[in-house]
Amino acid sequence: MTLFFNIILSHLSQESINLLRKDGIDIVSKPRKLSFNYIGFCNSIDHQLIYMYIHEIYNGNYYQRLLLEKEILNLFINKCVRFDYLNINDKMKIQIHQFPGVMTSLSKLYELHCTSNIDPMIFYGLAQICRFIEKFNITLSGDNPGLAILIEKQQRIKYLQLNLQYENDFYKESGEFERYARNDNNKHKYERLDVHILLTNAQDLFEFEKLLINCQNLERIIIDPYFEDNNKIDSNQLLDILINSSPISLYKIHIGNSLEFTIDALDLFFKKWQGRKPLWLSPVKLVGEYINWDDIENINDDEINICNELLNLLKEYKMKGVIKKYSSMIPILPISAKEFARFMSRFNLKYKERLGVAVSGGVDSMALCYLLNQYCKKSEHQITAFIIDHQLRRESTNEAFQVSNALSKLEIDNKIMRIQWKDHDTSNLNDFVSPFPTKSQYETFARIERYKLLAKGCHENKISSLFVGHHLNDQLETLIMRLSRGSGIDGLASISMIDKFPVIRNVEAIELQIIRPLLSVTKDRLIKTCVEANIPWIEDPSNQSTDHKRNIVRFSLNKLNKRYLVEGLREYEPLSTGGLLRFMNHMKDHKNYINSQVNKIIRNKEYSKINFDNDNGICSLSLPNPIPSSHWILKKHLATRIFLFILKSLKMVFIIIGHFVDNHSHP
Repeated sequence: MTLFFNIILSHLSQESINLLRKDGIDIVSKPRKLSFNYIGFCNSIDHQLIYMYIHEIYNGNYYQRLLLEKEILNLFINKCVRFDYLNINDKMKIQIHQFPGVMTSLSKLYELHCTSNIDPMIFYGLAQICRFIEKFNITLSGDNPGLAILIEKQQRIKYLQLNLQYENDFYKESGEFERYARNDNNKHKYERLDVHILLTNAQDLFEFEKLLINCQNLERIIIDPYFEDNNKIDSNQLLDILINSSPISLYKIHIGNSLEFTIDALDLFFKKWQGRKPLWLSPVKLVGEYINWDDIENINDDEINICNELLNLLKEYKMKGVIKKYSSMIPILPISAKEFARFMSRFNLKYKERLGVAVSGGVDSMALCYLLNQYCKKSEHQITAFIIDHQLRRESTNEAFQVSNALSKLEIDNKIMRIQWKDHDTSNLNDFVSPFPTKSQYETFARIERYKLLAKGCHENKISSLFVGHHLNDQLETLIMRLSRGSGIDGLASISMIDKFPVIRNVEAIELQIIRPLLSVTKDRLIKTCVEANIPWIEDPSNQSTDHKRNIVRFSLNKLNKRYLVEGLREYEPLSTGGLLRFMNHMKDHKNYINSQVNKIIRNKEYSKINFDNDNGICSLSLPNPIPSSHWILKKHLATRIFLFILKSLKMVFIIIGHFVDNHSHP
C-alpha cells in the first residue's frame, strides 16, 4: 500500500509539493522522474481508498490531511483524460467540481457510488458537469436535495441501486428518491431500476408499497428485513404487497433469510403470480427451517423434509412457468454417517454378516468403502473389499497397490484380484461375442471376468451381499445409452437398488445379491465426502477418452446441465437431471404396474396354465380369456416371464449336470 501511494505522490508537480511544504507537509522530498505516466491511465477514482491511504501513512492534523487529499484529487482530475467510475462517501469534504479540467475528466462519467450524507453542494456541482451517468449505487441515510437534482439531470440512467441503512427508518430515507420516481418527466430516463432496501417495521411496509407503485420500471428488488423480535415484519403482508403493487417489469426478487414464510403462503403467492413475467428467486426461508449445514451429523429427517418440501414447491412452479430461476440454500454436502445409515436401513442384512464391496479405486467406490466401513463399525458387520485389476493399462497394477494401501490405513480388509489375460486367447470371446473381437467386445469380456472374480471372492469369504458404488449420475448415463439402443420399459426404468447376481456360465452365485446404496446420490457429493474425509482416489485416464460411449454421454450431460444452470433451466429441461429422473420414475411406475398384472395372471392357477410341448420344443401359456391385441405390452412381458422361467429351470439343470460331471470325471 505504501509503495502504491508513493508512486501517486511521485506524480505531484513541484508547485503542489511547495504548497504542501508551506503548510508543514513534507511528505515528498523531491519529485521523481517517472518513465511512465501511471496516473494518466486511471479511469476511476475511489475517494475512500485515497482517504484511507492518507490516514495510514500521514499523521498530520485535520487541515493538513485535507490539503494533501485536495492535491491528490486535483492530480487525478488534471492528469486523467476521462473517468468512468467515481466512488465518494461522507468523508468527502472537497468541492471536486471546482477543479480545473473537471469538465473534461468527469463529463462522461458512467458509474457513481455515493452516500446521501455528503454536502449537497458537491452533488449540485456534479449535476452541472455529469449528464450521462448510467449506473447509480446509493446508500441512503437521509434526504439530499443535491443528490435528487443530480439524478434528475441524467439522460441515460439504466441501473439504480438504493441501499437503505437500518439505523434510520426506511420511510424517512426514501423521500427524495420517491419524489424523483413519481415525476412523470423522469420515468422514461431509466431502462432498469434496481432497489436494495432494508425494512425494519410495519410503517416501512407502507412506504415500501408506495415506492413499488411509483417505480414502474423496477426489475429487481433486494429486501433485507431487520427487526427486533417484538417488532417483526408480517411476511404474508409483504407477499400481498408484492402481488398487488409490483410493476409488471419486476421479476427478480431477493428476500433476506431473517424473514420466514409458510409453504401455504408461498404456494398462494406463486398462484397469484401466474401470468406475469417468470420470477428469478434468491433463497427463501421456511418457518421452522433452522438447519446448521456445518453440523450435518445432527441434521434430522424433519429438517431435511422441510427443505425438500420447499424445493418441491419451487420445482412445481418452475414447471408451470411461474418461476424461471431459483437458488437453493442447500450446499453440496458430504454424506454423513447418519445419512448413510438411513440408506442401509432399506436392506435386510443378516446380523453380523460379512459384506463385500467392489472397488475400482475411483471416487465412487472409495467413498462407498469409507462409508460402509463406518457403518460396519457401529453395526458389528464385517467388510471385505475386492480390488479388481483389469490389467488393461500399464499403471493398473501400481494403482491397485495404492488403493490397497489406502484401504489398509482405514483398517479395511481387502484383496487384489487380477484378470489373467494370458490365460485367455481371443477365441474365448466366441463364448460371448462375434469371432472378430472389437474394443467393446474386449470390454464385455473384461466385465464377465470381473463378475467371475467377484463371485469367486464372495464365495470364498461366505459373502451373500456385494455392494457397488453406482450413483445417480451412473443412472442418468445408463438411461441415455439405453434410449439410444431403443430399450423397452424394463431397460428405461431406474436401476434397482437390489439385484440378483448376473447369470454367468460356470459361476455359482445363486444366493449372491448386488446392493447399490448410493443410487440417489450425485457424484459431486461423493467427491465432497472423499475430500472431507481425506480419502484418496484414482482417476482413470480412460474416463476422459471419447472412444467409450459412456464417456461421450457423460460429457454431453455435463455440458447440458452447465448450460441449464446458467440459463436457469436446470431442473425441467428434458435432458437435465430433473427431467431424466422424472422420465425414469415414470418408466418405473409403468414397469411395476405391468409386473403386477403379469404376476396376477401367472399366480392365478385357475386363470392360466403353462404348457410344454416336448416333441416340438414349444412352451405356451393358456388363458381362458384372450388378452386384447391392444395390450401388446402385457403380452410381451408375459412371454418374457415365461422365457425367464425356462432359463431359470435350465440353469438349475446345468448346475446339477456340472456337479455330476465334476464328481465323476476322475477315477
